[in-house]
Amino acid sequence: MLVQWKLEADEHLLDVPRILVACKIDLRGDHHVLKYLDKLPFKNVLTEETRTGPITQEEGRKLAEHIGALAYFETSSVTNAGLSELFDYAARVALMKWTPKKGLRRFLSRSDFGYVKADS
Repeated sequence: MLVQWKLEADEHLLDVPRILVACKIDLRGDHHVLKYLDKLPFKNVLTEETRTGPITQEEGRKLAEHIGALAYFETSSVTNAGLSELFDYAARVALMKWTPKKGLRRFLSRSDFGYVKADS
């Protein structure tokens, strides 16, 4: 699924900056959700290992780098964690003047803003 999405995005959205957003991070500590996720094994798209449970921040960061995203954000609409940082960052990216030849990374990189860490 990830490979197909990435190929389509690379073909049709070449000049569109990518930001990877993890939602519902407030559920990471919810006992009922964790119990439910333990019953649903899934394959980690980067390592091909089968596992259960929610993804970690480190896995999210690695996936963001893998798909060429400018940044990785973790958010929760319930607790408002990470939302204002995400929207501020997305607005900055949208307002940047750039061309695919020069590349947005030259003007805006992860090191300029860093990854947003959610309150754990």
